[in-house]
Amino acid sequence: MGLDLSEEKTVITHFDDGFDMLGWTFRKFKGKLIVKPSKKALKALKSALYETILGRGKAWKQEVLIEKLNQQIRGWTNYHQSVCASEASAHIDYILYELLWRWAKRRHPHKGQWWVSTNYWHRMGDRNWVFCTEDEGLLRVDHIPISATPKYDGRKSLF
Repeated sequence: MGLDLSEEKTVITHFDDGFDMLGWTFRKFKGKLIVKPSKKALKALKSALYETILGRGKAWKQEVLIEKLNQQIRGWTNYHQSVCASEASAHIDYILYELLWRWAKRRHPHKGQWWVSTNYWHRMGDRNWVFCTEDEGLLRVDHIPISATPKYDGRKSLF
């Protein structure tokens, strides 16, 4: 077909050292294959969240910001829900909190921490400290379940 592998893009590595592909890192840990979101994918998500919150969303209302962030969070978690992403999810929640705190403090530079926290973070259901309004709240990345792909039993037929 005339296809050639690019020498600068092709890397041959041992499975124990791992490799990145499609936003995931494939690596063997103690003889077991572990697939995680890659550092490059996490960095891209962090920069997208930063741009949404402190870039384009500086003057947005809280409802609009929550709606846009929920779209980004859903997209990222749906893509990475089949791999070991619990550590990455907890880290993304931490980054989101830090960025949202900066967003809230920027909007009210002369108000104290207590005022800012009580106006933007509320109790929603059984969760405390939820960035929310009366109508909707921000999704927690680490509360979205990670679902492994079910194994296929070749003896059973779908038809």
